[in-house]
Amino acid sequence: MYRADGRVKRVAIDPGAPSSACEQVVAALARLTIADGQYPLPVNASELLVLPFDKDYVECVSRPDPPAVERDGGRGQSESITPPRKIRDVKPFYPVEMQQRRIQGTVLLEIIISATGCIPSVRVIRGVAPLIDYAAVRAVSGWKFTATRVDGRDVPAIMTVTVSFWLE
Repeated sequence: MYRADGRVKRVAIDPGAPSSACEQVVAALARLTIADGQYPLPVNASELLVLPFDKDYVECVSRPDPPAVERDGGRGQSESITPPRKIRDVKPFYPVEMQQRRIQGTVLLEIIISATGCIPSVRVIRGVAPLIDYAAVRAVSGWKFTATRVDGRDVPAIMTVTVSFWLE
């Protein structure tokens, strides 16, 4: 259920045991939804909130990361590292309300790039305003990267990225 201002009013989660892939999708959708922290969650909600999600994103985060391989234990051998490269970009939508209020700036985000190149986790390090932060998180969640490779193995990586919102 939504409030008149478009923000989420109530959230309820089906108490059935979801699959691992479903849990990942729910975590991603929760990350992409701005909920009112002041509003207590109802015990018996009768409303449903249906959120759209991208099929490619769900398929990507559903793929398991390759198994971890033990490192050499720090014997000083050099590692060959190939950093991730963005192969799918999603441009953020600059909220009209923020443009009208002339709110602009750069959102600083910490992302985890899975070994499959998806973005299963986004954390706002420095935000501008909730609607702008939301737009940045939503866009970055749709990015796709080549895998980070260490000694020929695909591994997860942490990266700091910026998303800018400037009036022209």
